[in-house]
Amino acid sequence: MFNRRHLLSASLAVPVAAVVHRAAMAADTAQVVPGAVSVQGSGAETAPHCERAAKRLEMLGRFRQMYADRRFDLDLFEADTGYLKTTLADASRMSLRFFVEYNNVWWFAIIDGVDVPSIGYDAETDTGSIVLDIRYGNEHLLAMQHVGFRGDRISRLQTYASNSFFGKETSLVRLDAYGNAIWLETGYDLKISAEAAEVFLRTPTGRFFSENEPTSSAIVRIKNNLADLRKRYGWKPI
Repeated sequence: MFNRRHLLSASLAVPVAAVVHRAAMAADTAQVVPGAVSVQGSGAETAPHCERAAKRLEMLGRFRQMYADRRFDLDLFEADTGYLKTTLADASRMSLRFFVEYNNVWWFAIIDGVDVPSIGYDAETDTGSIVLDIRYGNEHLLAMQHVGFRGDRISRLQTYASNSFFGKETSLVRLDAYGNAIWLETGYDLKISAEAAEVFLRTPTGRFFSENEPTSSAIVRIKNNLADLRKRYGWKPI
């Protein structure tokens, strides 16, 4: 999901740990607890802001549950006009359709799970935040996403995470690092990226991952997901 080229460096923004910490610390709570929810901003308790805040938190709660279920539903997102960015310096914008499909096909098939210790909403800016604790076996990646809205859908995401995590040598992290190159270096073209993933799985490196645990189970899931993606979009086999 996250690429070293695409992740924030300290020179581009405040340290990631501080960003995640501030988002996780709810304005009205002393500490983060599982399932924590915070609402900030003047006027958040008055109508119509109160009603809007409730709707935004409902959307963020659904977003949180999708992470927990390891499956995104397109209807929560402005799939074709909304976008994700992963650094302040990267002008490229990943469509939210690509974001949903890529994560459903590849990323969720690799990770062991995502805990979401906190979601938050700022009434003044009408933006949200979600804190993610992502598990790759015994490795944990702490990340945060800043969330923009349009109507009843998420329209913009900005991701913050460590830029050193994908240097780890554990097999699940290595497989996802290959996925970053496969999916994220192809110009966010869904069909081309999916085909690149299919080709990768036929290479010696891809076969190595498919023949050894814990990645072999992930590869089975990825292959099934790629076949389903190809069928849904009506793409011919390569």
